Amino acid sequence: MCFLLSTFVASQAFQCMSSSNCCEETTLNEVVKKLTAHSSQSTSPPSLPVPPASQCLPPSDHHPVIMAQRQTCPFSSSPREDIQESRYPRLLWKAQCICQNSCVSLRHPVENATQKSFVHKEGNGVSVQIFADTTVYYRRPCANVNKSFYLERQKYPLPVACTCVAVP
Repeated sequence: MCFLLSTFVASQAFQCMSSSNCCEETTLNEVVKKLTAHSSQSTSPPSLPVPPASQCLPPSDHHPVIMAQRQTCPFSSSPREDIQESRYPRLLWKAQCICQNSCVSLRHPVENATQKSFVHKEGNGVSVQIFADTTVYYRRPCANVNKSFYLERQKYPLPVACTCVAVP
């Protein structure tokens, strides 16, 4: 829904959406403010403790955690910021697989002395990113028009999660 609203707001600012319809910087900034008000992208990272990649352990069932940490391929979006000043949104959070060359096994649980956790690594699987295309807008200068800009719409493949896939 937010994506549709953002697209609608951007389309209302048609004068700023192509190189033949440029805007002064103040007008372009107003368009960006409207887009920001309808953005579905979070402006702050999730506040999750990120386990070291060497452990590849999901947290204990006794603590409230989000789904990103409770799967066979835990991931975090905290350490991977993608910031571009000329892009709206300028900040995107990218999911990063915690276990690069393995997956956490749910078939062979091993009880830890302090907590129940699934510590056995799956040897026949690897973690891969899952991508979702999102729409971003790049601020571009207009040719032959001093201090004028337009927003160029582009698809952006954003890593949003990780999954475990079997290795042949």
